[in-house]
Amino acid sequence: MLRLSRKLIIKLTLILTLLLPVSSINATGLFKDIGGHQAESTIVWAVNQQLVKGYNDGTFRPNNEVTEAEFLAMLLRLYTNSMERVSNYTLNISNWTEPYYATGLFFNMPLEGLTQPAQRSLPITRGKVAEIVAGTFGYNYDTDGSIAFLFDRGLSNGRTGKTIKGYEAAKNLTRSEAVLFLKLLFDYLPTKELKVRMQNRIYNESVLKYLESEKLFYGTNGHLSQGGAYRLSSFETQLSQLKDLGITVYRNDVWDGTTASQLAVMADFFAGSGVQIFPVLTPNAQARSDENDAYQKGFELGQAVAKALAGKVKYYEVGNEMENSVIITGQDGVKPKDYDNAKFLKARGSIRGMIEGIKSEDSTSKIIITSTSWLHFAFIDMLWNGSQPDGTIGDKTVRWDITSYHWYSDMKDITNACGGSGCYNVLLELKQRFGKPIWLTEYGVRPQVGNDEQVAQYLIGDRMLGQYVALAKEYGIQSVVQYSLYDDKKYGGDGNYGLIKDDGITKKAGYRTMKSFIESNPM
Repeated sequence: MLRLSRKLIIKLTLILTLLLPVSSINATGLFKDIGGHQAESTIVWAVNQQLVKGYNDGTFRPNNEVTEAEFLAMLLRLYTNSMERVSNYTLNISNWTEPYYATGLFFNMPLEGLTQPAQRSLPITRGKVAEIVAGTFGYNYDTDGSIAFLFDRGLSNGRTGKTIKGYEAAKNLTRSEAVLFLKLLFDYLPTKELKVRMQNRIYNESVLKYLESEKLFYGTNGHLSQGGAYRLSSFETQLSQLKDLGITVYRNDVWDGTTASQLAVMADFFAGSGVQIFPVLTPNAQARSDENDAYQKGFELGQAVAKALAGKVKYYEVGNEMENSVIITGQDGVKPKDYDNAKFLKARGSIRGMIEGIKSEDSTSKIIITSTSWLHFAFIDMLWNGSQPDGTIGDKTVRWDITSYHWYSDMKDITNACGGSGCYNVLLELKQRFGKPIWLTEYGVRPQVGNDEQVAQYLIGDRMLGQYVALAKEYGIQSVVQYSLYDDKKYGGDGNYGLIKDDGITKKAGYRTMKSFIESNPM
């Protein structure tokens, strides 16, 4: 690309002067509003490095929020190779952000303003900053992985603590925080060369060590709105049983605003207990006429559920084994052609709708993609890649925060699951395809395995809970949610998979065995 002419450089400089805050008369002196501020010396350093400027009234306004475009410009000024591209930019220089975003595109930076220009002038979140900064080192992590990257390299200590939660990813970045990031980066970098961010997302195993403040690993399933023992037992009784077991995650199904409101009452009762509720939304996608109809109904469901549960839960699972109504009978599910195209489109529409409906009411909670099971990973692979069973590519894509999967005893070894198409390490497939934390939102022992004692031993054995604990770090398993707390065959449920009998009181062998295992294997 041709270098800017002298006239164009002057023009760009004038535009930047008009659109960006200007420095005070003496850039090396103190601004009148930073005396005693914890970032005072860093602010002066950043101004002297010409990374950021103050305002013409002699203030710096350290607590003002930073837009995405402003942070991008500050960050790129740290790197010689990025500023060469900025200075060589020749198109649309009437908009001061264009040279910076064109450079960000070249380096594959995760910028909202590339596809949504209006986002350039909106405040940037701390989570997005973490993703961008990790990307400057070449890494493509999700938000949590990027935060862990910053912690590992001493580039952040969080806002309220050195944990994923304490980083406060949803909060907007301030000007003082921005210059602190820049100074830490400047001191850390061995060379001032910006790297191109990799195309494929990868999982950062360091995330697990920064989740200590939020215990997620051991969970179980309940069916509050289906009744049975879940209605016979009070919230107090259920919470007492869960805490006695050492379980900290309680998954329950909802299918409309009414069931979500029922779960909200439970969530309020559980608040602050150390046991958190999360809903799994169970739409009837195949009852819809097409993808658009499924999307609309999914949106309405997601919106209704989030309206009831926003602020009470941190995670939403959008669907439960939805691929089972899409897969062609007799197929393993490892290839797109193993699924019915029309049914897949309805499922995709429903999932997209649920996610967007949830986000319309609760923008900060995390999305767990619909659970799949056995070898059905091609179903969520198509969601991720925007492909379809009929071979169509480049269509609508779906993104999520957590990959969900189900595994039962008849499926045997999750790292060597063999079907008609071959044998697969399902955990490795999930890790490599999506680069997201993995939650096994259902795992359990079929009652046909044997008596209660045999079921209990299988539950903690080397093909189930013992294996999951051993492999958690390697594959990024964040949570495993046993199925289920209570037996429910008597009430028309899935069967007697429970740790407790259908009276909601009598503890089975699995209860005692799991409690002992959790005590011996803290996660």
